[in-house]
Amino acid sequence: MTRIPCILQYTCGGTNQQWQWIATGGHYQLKARHSCKCLDIVNASTADGADIQQYTCGGGTNQQWTRSQS
Repeated sequence: MTRIPCILQYTCGGTNQQWQWIATGGHYQLKARHSCKCLDIVNASTADGADIQQYTCGGGTNQQWTRSQS
């Protein structure tokens, strides 16, 4: 039997792929439309490559984001 690799692609444009930028006084929270949870750095880590998750929105610095132009 030959095994063929497969990539599963979910439908694009769903609410699970939509985020709202919420201004919080100089920073932003990123809130997921489907879950109403915010993008959050796990354990408020400051290490490069830290894990991120969706978590209940709060006022912590681990949920504050800035926009920048590259």
